[in-house]
This record gives sequence, C-alpha cells and structure tokens, in this order.
Amino acid sequence: MNHSFKSRLMLLLRAARSLHWKWTLLAAAVVAVLSWLLLLPSRGTDEPALPGAQHPTATPAPQAGRPPAPSAAATPAQPTAAELAARADLLRGLSSENSGDRVEALRAIDSAGAVELLPRLLEFDLAADPEVAPTLITVAANLSAHAGTAERSAAAQRLAGWLQRELTRDARDARGNSASLVEALGKIDSPEASRALSEALDARRLPLHVETVAVQGLAHDADAERARPAVERFRERLQQAPAADSFERELQHEAITAADQALAQWSG
Repeated sequence: MNHSFKSRLMLLLRAARSLHWKWTLLAAAVVAVLSWLLLLPSRGTDEPALPGAQHPTATPAPQAGRPPAPSAAATPAQPTAAELAARADLLRGLSSENSGDRVEALRAIDSAGAVELLPRLLEFDLAADPEVAPTLITVAANLSAHAGTAERSAAAQRLAGWLQRELTRDARDARGNSASLVEALGKIDSPEASRALSEALDARRLPLHVETVAVQGLAHDADAERARPAVERFRERLQQAPAADSFERELQHEAITAADQALAQWSG
C-alpha cells in the first residue's frame, strides 16, 4: 500500500514539475513577444536599425537671422508692368519731335540710372540734334560709369567717334560738344577712352584748356604704359612753345602742372 502511494506521488510530482517548466517557458515567450511589439512603434534613431531598415534624413532647421541661400537656378527678376510702362514713356520722349521733351527724357533716364537704355542713346547723331547734344553727352557718360565692361567699351568708342566728327565741323556747337566729349571720355574707365584722349592730345586741334582736361582724364587711367606717352609728348610740346601773353602763359602753367601731376602719379 505504501509502495503504491509513493509511486503515485512521484508520478504526480514529475507531472507537476514538467507542467510547471512548460508554462514557465510559454510565459517567457509571451512576455518577449509583447515587449518587442511595444517597443517597435517607438523605435528612436538612437537604437540600432534593423537589417535592411532605412530611416529618413532629417532636414536641419534654418539658422535664426540668416536667410536661406538662393537657388543656383534662380532666374533674374522680371520688370514689373509699371517699370515697363515707365520705360516706354522714356522711349517715347526720346523719339519726340520736341527737343525739350527729348532733353527731359534724357534727364529722367539719368535720374533713374537706366543703363539698359544706353545703347539707344548712342544711336543719336550729335550734329543732327544740337539742342540735345550737351545733355546727351553728359547722360551717356554717367550711365557708362555704371555699365559693364562691354557697355563701357561701346560707349567710349561711340563718344570717340563723336569727338572725331565734331573736330572736323567748324561750328559753335561743335566746339562746345568737343569740350564736353573730352570731359566725358575722362570719366569712362575704358582703354578706348584713354586711346581717344591720347589721340586728341596728339592731334593738337583742341584749345589748350580742353587739352588740360584731356590730361586730367588720362590721369585716371591706372595703366601708365597706355596713358603716359601722350602726356609726356604734350608736356614737352608746351615746354618748347612760347606764350603769346600773360593769359596764355597762365594756361600753359596750368597745363604743365596737370601733366606733372599725372606723370608723378604714374611714377609713384
């Protein structure tokens, strides 16, 4: 009897022990699966990525106070309707039969700094429009100072052509235009402008006081090899030329002083 009871007790203990091990293993598996499911949606960038998983790259926030960099493919701003209308009005003014309207249009172009209209101004004929010529020369020179290299070169060539033509005309307006053109060429930073001034000095067809203005214009050229030879020839010519009276002597003194200042600048 006792032996049978002991045998049954051992079998029950073994069954309980086996059942306990299986339930423990099952519970551990369930806990592991639930833990993985709870952690999966909240996975952060600090945890190692699963094999083959890809995470989107975060876009850095712009720094405060600094505007975003412009796109390399950004297109230049197009003129507004108001700007196009204003430009059309200026062009109509330039084409007006009234010289006063043309002068006013030129002054408006100068005030607006409308460099894009410079080619239109260079189409004028000074001899055919004497009332407009002085204003035209001044405005063309002013716009050229703000233009690009190619535009300045074209303007200098055009003004040089105007100067050559005015020097061949024996008229009061031609003499005034010549003086204005020499002054204007001295304001244009261009090899063509320096060449025109040098040729004007060597031609000896300008009054002495206008030649002095040409020397002062050449002094603005940083290229000494291009500008200095004409100034040296001009000074040597004045040194050898006798003055007819005190007034001419004073003009010669001013011209020599301007030449000496230019030569000293290039030698420094």
